[in-house]
Amino acid sequence: MNLPDQQFIIALSHLICARQYGSHLIAVNHQQQKARVGDTTQFRLRRPNMKTMKKALVFVLVLVMMISVMALPASAKLSTTYFSDVSGFVELYNGSLANGYIRALQAFLYHYPYTQATIISGGGIDGGYGSATESAVKIYQQKKWPYNKNEWDGRVGSKTWTKIANDLSEGEATMEHVYLCYNGNHVMFVDLRAEGRTYYSCNAQGEKDRYIRSY
Repeated sequence: MNLPDQQFIIALSHLICARQYGSHLIAVNHQQQKARVGDTTQFRLRRPNMKTMKKALVFVLVLVMMISVMALPASAKLSTTYFSDVSGFVELYNGSLANGYIRALQAFLYHYPYTQATIISGGGIDGGYGSATESAVKIYQQKKWPYNKNEWDGRVGSKTWTKIANDLSEGEATMEHVYLCYNGNHVMFVDLRAEGRTYYSCNAQGEKDRYIRSY
């Protein structure tokens, strides 16, 4: 949440507090509230009761918690470079032999909640694009294009890779590598030590596994 949003919420809280609790700052009647000290008029203010003070404290605490949660940074989406790389991966289909790409695809589908069971039933992250992986891809495509059956073909072309890239985020990173993750789970490992970027798939335990390609 940016600064203007935070300032708006704080200003709103001040307004609510003023409306709800301002009535307790009431001057007592003319004879009892005035106390002359030289040329200065002082007013004695009625003290809010404990019940009201507790309500005010709870309100402030809830507001602080809301601001804190809204200010938390979202998971870092892929940078333009990684997004472009993944979106441009080779097309995959039932019978493909591109082992590293298939393992990266399966690693993603393994952690995607609607397709994990299907991937496991087909042997897990094994690099083989068979009927189970094809079925998992169709499930994913149905989730991403619920009203366009033409996209449910079980093939992973540029459109499906782009959807996958959009679902990934950058995880643990150093000057030498970065993990591409889904929901905090490692899907791919990118080695940055050489010039360019070298991609590897990750296994079910999130460890660097098979070579995919270099850019």
